[in-house]
Amino acid sequence: MLAMLVGACIGVSVVVMFHRDRFAWPASVPAAVVPMCAVIAIAALWKWRRLDIDIGLAVDSAIEALSRSSKFEASIRKSWVIGTVVSVLLMVAIVLVPTRDPNSAKQVVGGAVLFAIPCGMLVFGYLFKSGPTLVIDAHGLRHAAFGRIPWVSIVGLKYVETASGGYKVRRLLIAIASPHRFARQLPWLMRFVRPSLASAATPFGELQVWLDALDEPHEVIVAAAHEFRERAALIAMDADAPTSS
Repeated sequence: MLAMLVGACIGVSVVVMFHRDRFAWPASVPAAVVPMCAVIAIAALWKWRRLDIDIGLAVDSAIEALSRSSKFEASIRKSWVIGTVVSVLLMVAIVLVPTRDPNSAKQVVGGAVLFAIPCGMLVFGYLFKSGPTLVIDAHGLRHAAFGRIPWVSIVGLKYVETASGGYKVRRLLIAIASPHRFARQLPWLMRFVRPSLASAATPFGELQVWLDALDEPHEVIVAAAHEFRERAALIAMDADAPTSS
């Protein structure tokens, strides 16, 4: 929003300065409008910078508070769900438009739709699920997509950030041992696309948490996962420690 305001101010200033002869306004208008737009643009840039600082402070405060929390929760962002469903509907609409070229890219899109429609249906289902989408505590990690995974079965966590079309995609990768033990609680689409997760011959598997789909900052989610995993490890060490007689 602030970027749009800055761009609008710059655009108005350019129009007023370089096309003032085309408009029937007093000569004093350019002299008043341009400084006013400049002031608004500077104020918007300052607010933009200040907003980044405030968000950073809020993230730091949330990470610090994790040590005093018994669990961490995050819910799905409804805007992300709606955007995903709309994207699927647009892909379907493109395929339904008639074309004379059988070798066009629409065939590729059509194949993608066969996969995108079930994904869209699963994502749309999040809107009707009650409770948080992600819960992390000292016992394990529970996600609405794949259920609860105890920490004893999680052998690794990795934060991954990739760029796609100028947009950052952030994920938390969860490596689990003997994934076939959790096959029944996985969505049918995940079992269909990745049948190895249901095989007893697979020693390790990988699950993903799409961080951009959640309503908490990705830095806080990743920090919460590491915080509670370390806490669970300390509890396990204390339980295994020999007691003095």
